[in-house]
Amino acid sequence: GASSLKCYEILKNYVTNELRVEPMGTIQRQIFLETCKKALSRNASDTCVDEDLSLRMINLTKFVLVACPTDQAVQMIVTENALLAQLVFQELTAYLNRRSAPQQLTRKLSAINASDVNHHTALVQRLCILRYVYGLSEKVNLSKEQLDLLWNLCVTSEDREDVMVFLADASNNDTGSGTTPTSGVSSRTHQNQIGPLLKQVLTSSYLEDAQEHAFQNLFCSNRIDWEHLGPSAYQSFQILFKSLTKSMKTPLTSNGAAIDALWRICLAAGHDDVATQAMRDLLFAYSSMSVMKRQSTAQNAWTQKMTTDESNTLSFAKRIFQCLQQVNVDLKASVASSERSAERCIRILNAAVDHSVGVGKGTSLAVSSLSLVNSIEDLVRCVPHGMRGQACYLTISVLAKRAGQTNTAAPMAKSHHKDANGRPTSVSASQNINEKLPPSERFSLQVHPLEPLSSVKKKVSHHCRHPLNSVKPISCNNRQRNFNIEPETSLVGDVGIYEGCELVFLLSNNVCSENKSSQNGRSSEKKAGLALGEIFGESGLGPSDGFFDTLLSVLEALPVSDMESGFEPNQFIDTQRLVWNLLLSVPSNANVVESVRSAAQRPLHNTVGVNDSTSKKEIEVMSIDILRKDVEWNKLLDCENFQRSVYVMQVVDSFLQPASEILKHVHDDVEDKLRGVIDQDAITFRHGFIESGGFDAILRLFTETCAQSNRNNRKFRLGCACALRILKCCFFGGSRAMSFTNDQSIFLPKLDEEGIVLMKSLHQDESLLMSLTSTVVSDAGVSDHAILDVLLLLQILP
Repeated sequence: GASSLKCYEILKNYVTNELRVEPMGTIQRQIFLETCKKALSRNASDTCVDEDLSLRMINLTKFVLVACPTDQAVQMIVTENALLAQLVFQELTAYLNRRSAPQQLTRKLSAINASDVNHHTALVQRLCILRYVYGLSEKVNLSKEQLDLLWNLCVTSEDREDVMVFLADASNNDTGSGTTPTSGVSSRTHQNQIGPLLKQVLTSSYLEDAQEHAFQNLFCSNRIDWEHLGPSAYQSFQILFKSLTKSMKTPLTSNGAAIDALWRICLAAGHDDVATQAMRDLLFAYSSMSVMKRQSTAQNAWTQKMTTDESNTLSFAKRIFQCLQQVNVDLKASVASSERSAERCIRILNAAVDHSVGVGKGTSLAVSSLSLVNSIEDLVRCVPHGMRGQACYLTISVLAKRAGQTNTAAPMAKSHHKDANGRPTSVSASQNINEKLPPSERFSLQVHPLEPLSSVKKKVSHHCRHPLNSVKPISCNNRQRNFNIEPETSLVGDVGIYEGCELVFLLSNNVCSENKSSQNGRSSEKKAGLALGEIFGESGLGPSDGFFDTLLSVLEALPVSDMESGFEPNQFIDTQRLVWNLLLSVPSNANVVESVRSAAQRPLHNTVGVNDSTSKKEIEVMSIDILRKDVEWNKLLDCENFQRSVYVMQVVDSFLQPASEILKHVHDDVEDKLRGVIDQDAITFRHGFIESGGFDAILRLFTETCAQSNRNNRKFRLGCACALRILKCCFFGGSRAMSFTNDQSIFLPKLDEEGIVLMKSLHQDESLLMSLTSTVVSDAGVSDHAILDVLLLLQILP
């Protein structure tokens, strides 16, 4: 109990003080230590040892050394060719050899059980004294051979993790504890097993060449089983890596050993926290190499060296592509760890894209390219289709509060008022003047992730009929985010706005000052990171054809569990979502875009394009002689390659319903012209899509998918939602971002002329009706937007 521990501490302190009393203290310490050396020598050579007694002698050796003045302790260790240090190491290796041998041959029966139970304690305490004796003097160091021997004797994951923590702690000069592992590094080590903190300054236990050897040949070995190693092992890997990085003149990653090890840890670590941190370190290493290469392009020798390295092992694009190919093979062969490896690969890619050169956030990737856009062709080439279309709109709730007692609408002249997208409206001044307005309004609003707050403010101004310069964003999500400090150039996707959240706006009687400061630095571009060409292996902005095909193949091979909503989503669903997040966040595959535009017979313009004077009649003339391209559309939209077909549908949807909000980031002299161009392109593309057979192919794919009795709802949910958006657009035409009051009914759109003709030509009324019904009835996890689209289509069917 506590009284026994108190007596033990009193006795220990008494003996320690007695050993320090001179002149007899020096003699007594020497006698004690000689006894310990004899015991260590005996235990290192005997095959039958009482393990409890052996461990007591180790602790006694440490106790005597701690009681010695530093000078005497150093003298005791370095004399006789560092015999004491060698005996401590030999005793440790002998103990590990006894552990690996048959128990009945190497240990006394009375000690077997206790030794098995307390092996971790025994190993850690031996490592503690080893760290101490090899850290007191720079003249005594562990050799490469000793490190190899110790490493090879620790064969279990638990033992190897303890040795890795010891090697990391022993690699640095330290004023600290003299304990191994240290607090905060090993969660498996309890400080009460180690003893009191030692005050001596410890030096590194081995030289720099041995340290480099330990890292590159032991820590980076491909024989390490990271499946069963935890955070302590990886933190030790980081310590040694950082220590060598500071001391070495050449980059540690230049020979590929560290990079190879980081890749293995990312993909094979059984502990997810270890894999996540390894991914960060891997991307940081590649980013550092990339920055160094860009800064040193004038130095031919360095550039040539890096080019040679990258062509062999270091190229990020080559390594991730090889990993994806292997993952694809393993998925098809049902290898046990293939799903986890797939998830890790996609997470690495997503992180690389999110932190690529020139961007601060994932949503800013498209923004960084928009400043160079001068045509619709540039827009399609630079901006991901996941951001170009209206499918990424977020529906949010807005609470607009009017300040003061003046609750009348402000006069807004007809000629100066525009809608949320900058188009003139027909609202007259007489409709607004002296109209009584409520003190607050609550309504829903559609916003785009790349839309700046200034654009959202304009939409609120239009809906509330309040002067734009008197509208101010206040907060988001019950004041969890303060918009008073956010610059109006901040993007929706970067300030915590998400589907269903609530924004509060102030409708002031006075002009509100605009906050132009950027305290959090979100608007500044990053200089570090990998360029997209370095991520995907080509000079273009998006994945190469081989990369793209492999991603889709992995997507097809990933298993999907048909779990209903309300249950925790499993790992496979998350991995599929990660793949789609990646595909939607990088520029569209050029071959898919070309195939879609060619089938619709609507090539992209490489300039600002159609003149502003182009009339609707001229647009109709452009639609003459559209040929049927059923073969091409059936190849693009094939139920047997469903995931690829979903990607094609997403590209089609982005052309049918473009989001004009992204044009807020192009040059002012291009914005208005380009807005007209993409509006006209959506009209002509819709006509070409319908007339060439694209609508029929979408309808066939949708009905065939819904007709499958054993279909996996989670697998087809994304594709069905996309097909519904396309079908709706074909019938009703394009739409815009909407705002609507929650307590008022929404006016349903009507069929336009092309939609009426399309409806009359429809010959699959019954199959379409059944498919629409099945989408909602059989899938409990269908989205609200998909349900609304189904209801809208059902009400027009005869």
